[in-house]
Amino acid sequence: FMAFAGEEKGLLGSASYVRKPLWPLDKTVAMLNLDMIGRNHPDSLEIIGARLCPDLAKIVRKRNKEIGFLLNESKSKYLDGGSDHASFFKKGIPALFFFTGLHEDYHQVTDSADLINADKTARVARLAFLTAWTIPNERKHFKIVVPSSEDN
Repeated sequence: FMAFAGEEKGLLGSASYVRKPLWPLDKTVAMLNLDMIGRNHPDSLEIIGARLCPDLAKIVRKRNKEIGFLLNESKSKYLDGGSDHASFFKKGIPALFFFTGLHEDYHQVTDSADLINADKTARVARLAFLTAWTIPNERKHFKIVVPSSEDN
């Protein structure tokens, strides 16, 4: 588990980590990114990277039966973007991004802590924990699946 700083300035923390990791990247199985997980509808959660990391997404779906989110699996062919999962994905490490969506207060002074749904945040964290707990028991090498240009 780790936290990164400098995401808003260009993924400074996660980019620095993948350049000089504490744990070898070739032994890093997956990256689960939790960013902006406490707003919007209390029962919905977006999983970005599900299409590119189907084995990890399968674990999330399985463990979500205990949590009960309405999962929205991103259909994007790309797992880049402005959050820390991108630094790992660019190094070939399977990653999923747990995200509850943009909102009207995003990057505004009105985005204050009192607007966070603590229960939802705890449920997302529990789903991420259950996913991480399950990964070693799957005993397989997770990989990134790059869709063909026909897969839209």
